[in-house]
Amino acid sequence: YHASINRLINFSKEYIKLINDYKSSGLAVEDELQHDFVHKISEVIVVGRSRKEQQARNEYSFGTVSKFSSVGRKSYTRHLPVIDKYNDLIDDHKFFPLEKISELIASASSHRDAALWALMGGTSLRVSESMQVLREDIDLVARKVYVMKPVSRESIQTSYAGLNELQFKMLAWKGRATKHTVFLEPYGEMFFNELQLYYEREYNPSVSHNFVFQTKYGDPLYLSDYSSVVYTPFRETSTPILESIGWREKWLSPHSLRHSYIYFMKNYLEHSRGIGLSDSELMLLTGHTDPASLKRYAKCDYELLLIKIAGANTARHTGGVKSQTEYRIEYLERQLEDFKSLLKAEQGLK
Repeated sequence: YHASINRLINFSKEYIKLINDYKSSGLAVEDELQHDFVHKISEVIVVGRSRKEQQARNEYSFGTVSKFSSVGRKSYTRHLPVIDKYNDLIDDHKFFPLEKISELIASASSHRDAALWALMGGTSLRVSESMQVLREDIDLVARKVYVMKPVSRESIQTSYAGLNELQFKMLAWKGRATKHTVFLEPYGEMFFNELQLYYEREYNPSVSHNFVFQTKYGDPLYLSDYSSVVYTPFRETSTPILESIGWREKWLSPHSLRHSYIYFMKNYLEHSRGIGLSDSELMLLTGHTDPASLKRYAKCDYELLLIKIAGANTARHTGGVKSQTEYRIEYLERQLEDFKSLLKAEQGLK
């Protein structure tokens, strides 16, 4: 949030300078109240600075490198703590419950939303990436979906026909290591089934653009109001499902489907070498560019750490020495009992 605050303050200062230039030129200011409001916002006093130093900083011309800054730029938020979002594991309740994703998709009020949610839950695509999928990105025969960087397409004008320059610049891209996606079943099958129904019953083929997902008026979905068109239908559909199982977080966003995919692949995907994909494999699969961001999903890694600590504590209290395997068995047996109790509670709610 530091960067956002700095941008707000700098914008306010630039706005005030522009208004003052208008006034000095004899031009009238249309909204004096707005001018006064922005001026008050820009009067920021940073803790730890003297009044004299602050005044000198404020008098320094906007848009130049501050001679008072040791790092070559202004900062108005040094007194605010920097929160490292990678410090803690993502809470289990931030993922959409894996066993309820199919029910969510089946409960969608439109085939468009069902296909969109199945795509996100089945491939870990971000909401923006899903909304920006073009018809040419879907191979119906091979049943694959590709994710392309907008500026890297072979023919940008052909792919994004129907968009003006401003709309093209609104295309989001956070980066991915590969254009390929890998579907997690049964969501892959659900996606292609819902996509076919969407094409048959809701899709408007006469539009001038190539986006798969469109509004009820035929416009590209990524240009719509996210809150009312994308988030609200998801919330209205998901809330009763989450309440039915006593889920603590009752208002998850569509992004929680991406969390669920990564959470499963990181902790529970069974393969020939064990369980769970490595961080490098997940980076290739999900588009994450920082391996630190994937450590937040490492529930199993955290539990193995608890096993080691529990083993050391037991040995200290009892004086007995057991193997790591014995400690792990004891820990997993306790975990198994916890999961059995949780399963009974879930079945009791059905």
